[in-house]
Amino acid sequence: MDTKLMDRRRLLVGGGTALAGAGAMALVGCGDDDDKKSVAPAATNAAPKTPKRGGMITVDSGEPAPDALVYAFNANNYYLRWAIWDNLVIKGEDNRPRLMLAQSFEMKPDFRGVQIKLRPGLTFHNGKALTSEDVRFSIETFRADSTTSQLKNPGKLITDIKTPDPLTLDITFSSPRQYMEDYFALLPIVDKDTLGQATQMKVLNGAGPFKFVSYTPNQGYVLERNPNYWDTGKPYLDKIQGRIYTDEQARILALKAGEVMHVNMATPAMVKAFRGDKNLNIEDGGVGGSWYAGLVVDFPALKDKRVRQALTLAIDRKRIAKEWGEGVIEPQVLPWPKESPAYIAEDEALLKYDPAQAKALLKQAAAEGITIPMDIGQSREALAQYVQDDWKAIGVNAQLNVSEYSAYLERFRLRKVEAMYVAPFGFSANMHPATFFDFAQPVRIPNASHYEPAAYKDLLAKITETDSRSPAGKELLHQWNKLYLVDDPWMAPLAPNVTYYAMRKQVIAPAKGAADAPPLSEYWLDA
Repeated sequence: MDTKLMDRRRLLVGGGTALAGAGAMALVGCGDDDDKKSVAPAATNAAPKTPKRGGMITVDSGEPAPDALVYAFNANNYYLRWAIWDNLVIKGEDNRPRLMLAQSFEMKPDFRGVQIKLRPGLTFHNGKALTSEDVRFSIETFRADSTTSQLKNPGKLITDIKTPDPLTLDITFSSPRQYMEDYFALLPIVDKDTLGQATQMKVLNGAGPFKFVSYTPNQGYVLERNPNYWDTGKPYLDKIQGRIYTDEQARILALKAGEVMHVNMATPAMVKAFRGDKNLNIEDGGVGGSWYAGLVVDFPALKDKRVRQALTLAIDRKRIAKEWGEGVIEPQVLPWPKESPAYIAEDEALLKYDPAQAKALLKQAAAEGITIPMDIGQSREALAQYVQDDWKAIGVNAQLNVSEYSAYLERFRLRKVEAMYVAPFGFSANMHPATFFDFAQPVRIPNASHYEPAAYKDLLAKITETDSRSPAGKELLHQWNKLYLVDDPWMAPLAPNVTYYAMRKQVIAPAKGAADAPPLSEYWLDA
């Protein structure tokens, strides 16, 4: 077991407000640099300014995916998710947890559970009291057999939830789980009376810093300040207005003109276009996963692992990084951020671009000239075309089927993609490596590729039980890297998933280091 992580995650208590960094909490034990959050702008060296109250920012994150608002971590829902719903804790500066709805958060000495005390007086936006029963409901909802939530697997590790009073929870895990802190840092606390209405985008009721006002399909949404937010004096902004653009060039022009003030998923092309613009700041959140081509292993043409190996070997990742990535990103096959203990530098060499070997494998499998459908959500066609070209060069016809993003996302979440698909997945370096295997949809069990051999299940179980920094832990992670890249691929890595933020100069999002994603309550305008 990872004793360093155990020591630093034992006890978290705080007062009535959350402060940036370790001053907001009393933490027993030492800290370490085991991870980094992919949703955080990079830190600046400028002296901190005093935040100002008031004003509105306009943001763009694409058309929301209503079915995934709280059930999946989706970039299009970034502002809605983190503005409307709050968490018990989040990851903060120096990878230390920050108290949010929780007033105290104490992992049990054997890491078989956690004791949580809520702040008194918490309410949802509609005025209803938020209690320990709402936390219980949230856990039960996101781990239900009927849900496709990324919180489902880790939620099932909870075996007992006691709520002795409205502010207290005593939670028990099935076994020692030092990384369950990550789960609570991602769990939104929802209202059971209104959650069912969220998919209609008419009633979105949370306890976060901003209240939902309205949503107009294909145009945008409006959020207003929650005057009863638990963190006194916050949020600083009065309003957030979401504007929806489906065209990359329109996004670029809108940000340059000041029509949009903050973009949470700037593409490499946008980053290149904004270089040298003195009115904009571009923040690099670092590698947070991979873009990949998913391979559904029970599709007839993909059952033979030699075909999947051939498809993986045929990808020219240097060309993708140079052209699709505009030279802004570097090729990388491992999904791990380099700051993560799971990143093993020498494993980058496991997978090479080798179209000749790919052709040989297809010949051995009697799969030359095959046609395979590829499911693509709108806005991902450009990357998919690079994959299509590379596979065409080895005699494989990838038939691109493009659909609205929300329709594609639903098929992906329900594991109904027919054969192949192109998607990103994320992993935060400030999360324990075991969290990746519980949360990330393409690698957990079940997954969209239907890859679930018994040996893989056994490997994941061993990884989650072993200290990732120990020699045994490193060997297990190496085994996973080799399985994924070479031995039995169910995904073909294409490019690193790098998070970029673009914002107007007057927008202040005060990150305290790459591991601290500032809550939207702390955004303010220096105007």
